[in-house]
Amino acid sequence: MDGEDLRRLPEVGRALRAVPGGVPAVRLVGEITPDASWQLPLLQEGEELPGGGYLLFPGHRLVALYGHSWAPELGVLAEQSPEEAVTRAAAIAPDYGGEGLVVVPAFEIIATVADSRAGDDGNYSNESPLDDIRPWIEAAGEAGFYVLLDLQPGRSDFLAQARLYEEFLRLPYVGLALDPEWRLGPDE
Repeated sequence: MDGEDLRRLPEVGRALRAVPGGVPAVRLVGEITPDASWQLPLLQEGEELPGGGYLLFPGHRLVALYGHSWAPELGVLAEQSPEEAVTRAAAIAPDYGGEGLVVVPAFEIIATVADSRAGDDGNYSNESPLDDIRPWIEAAGEAGFYVLLDLQPGRSDFLAQARLYEEFLRLPYVGLALDPEWRLGPDE
């Protein structure tokens, strides 16, 4: 392996999973990094990302429709249903190919919106309910898209907000976009 990140070898993962009954033992030779202890099980059992492989970058280009799940004034995403957005993104994405990159259509969903009002929780951020986002995540998954959940923490922190969406973040095709917007209160 000579120090390679095993995730850069999707063909090895495909070969391991193609063996009937599974592979009883794997022996890595060469300069192996400590990360191999968690990377090898990923190759043996993990799901590949949209566009193939276990790493988005380098090699992939995400082309996303951006916005809130139900507020068209916050981006083009909510200008249509999730299914119509899949069709729209799938039609647009190929135009951004080239340079040897795999183009992956995506949704960037604003999951939390920074606000000038403190709100009931006092964090100056409005968190979208899971059920508002779920149809978009499901449509993207069925279409082979990638999803970025955009977090605008207000006065909260990224980790606290990410935990709200842990159910989605456990899916191999969902990641985070950290948008450090914050708002001052009316007395500041």
